[in-house]
Amino acid sequence: MYRLINGVSGFEISTDAPEEIERFYGETFGWKFSEGHGNPYSIIRTPAEGSIFGTLWDNRVKEGSYNWLVICIEVEDVAAVCAKAVEAGGKVRWPLETDPRTGGMEWAHLEDPSGHQIGIYSQPWTAGPSGSGPAAAES
Repeated sequence: MYRLINGVSGFEISTDAPEEIERFYGETFGWKFSEGHGNPYSIIRTPAEGSIFGTLWDNRVKEGSYNWLVICIEVEDVAAVCAKAVEAGGKVRWPLETDPRTGGMEWAHLEDPSGHQIGIYSQPWTAGPSGSGPAAAES
């Protein structure tokens, strides 16, 4: 596995109707979803070989959440990129959070000057047998 620093590395769908979203994208595009109906997350795989992955999140688990579909960009430092985005005229829409269930992955949502939402994330990586890999997956 390799890293796509500052590149589009995934997408996320947040919804209050995960079963409907699974049916729509599954029947329309042939996407496959891991079990769980987005509770809290399901992995989305598209049929295109080498395609980026996505996640489906059941946003009913967190008060104040809303429906979105965003691209996700892997970054080295979430806090630093949040600051750079604000300096460049954007906003931090969802502040930095750390998820201990994923080995300490950090993430946030930004808003560009036109109002487009962007997900950013960084996860701990360690050198593994194959050269690199997420720390959470290596343990």
